[in-house]
Amino acid sequence: MKKILGLSLALSAALVFGNVAVATGGAVTSAPLPPPEQRVAVVQIAKVLHDSPQVKKDVDQLKTQFKKDQDAIQAKQDALQKKMADLKKNEAVMSAADKAKTEKELAEERQALIKEIGDFQKKLTTAQKSMMDVVFKELNEVIQTVAKERHFSVVLDSQFVLYAVPTQDITAEVEKAFDAKGHKKDKK
Repeated sequence: MKKILGLSLALSAALVFGNVAVATGGAVTSAPLPPPEQRVAVVQIAKVLHDSPQVKKDVDQLKTQFKKDQDAIQAKQDALQKKMADLKKNEAVMSAADKAKTEKELAEERQALIKEIGDFQKKLTTAQKSMMDVVFKELNEVIQTVAKERHFSVVLDSQFVLYAVPTQDITAEVEKAFDAKGHKKDKK
């Protein structure tokens, strides 16, 4: 009787503390409960970013910020191409010394332009990365908030999912929350 009472107390205690007691050959062992149901959702991150007014505004600001430098580089490229065309057109009547001098000047100008383009690309890439880091941080926060509200344990980018039940697609909710967050940021 004491053995049965002890076993039932151990079983009750184990159940209260989240374990299931299993009797095997007179000994009591503990087995973990199965994990809670895993709820998986998908979100179309590319669509959220593409449709976001805030991201479009940020991209337009970057374009405006770098337009002056881009136009200056384009003007230098056009001028260099014109000089090269003029050299080709006039090389038959130029002295060897003038031709060599002009070719050397054009080569130096070309190298300077290549360096300027590289520096411009680095600045542009850094600015784009900085902007997208902020965007992805905010988007991640929004996705986490929506996932927690809807009790999803995992959210995947739909780009990497072959099939998902449409009711598990939280893209519309994420878009709405992300756009609302972007507008709040504008008003600050």
